[in-house]
Amino acid sequence: MITKEELLSALIARGAITKYVTVKELLKSPVLWKMKPKTLGVRLLRLRRGGLVEGKKLGRAYGYKMTKKGLERYNYFYEKRKLKKEIEQINRRIDEEYDKFVLQKLLEATRD
Repeated sequence: MITKEELLSALIARGAITKYVTVKELLKSPVLWKMKPKTLGVRLLRLRRGGLVEGKKLGRAYGYKMTKKGLERYNYFYEKRKLKKEIEQINRRIDEEYDKFVLQKLLEATRD
């Protein structure tokens, strides 16, 4: 199952910020290779109803372009992921320092 964040990043990668992109063009993105066109179309329809993308009829196919709200949501996901990585790094450093402290106390106890 592809997440909303991955779908928004695929839209950005295909240039859907400035132009309309079709489902066929989106399926060229490596993240979306395993999706069926109809499934991707339904996901884009849900994003359109949520106001994250806007759709436009381009001949027989629909084109999708990100809205301001969609960009804000993508930035929110990006910042959330960035914050999560920073917290994981801090926790890892705390664990390493604690392990060093415990090892040092054990070595001091064996010397006595």
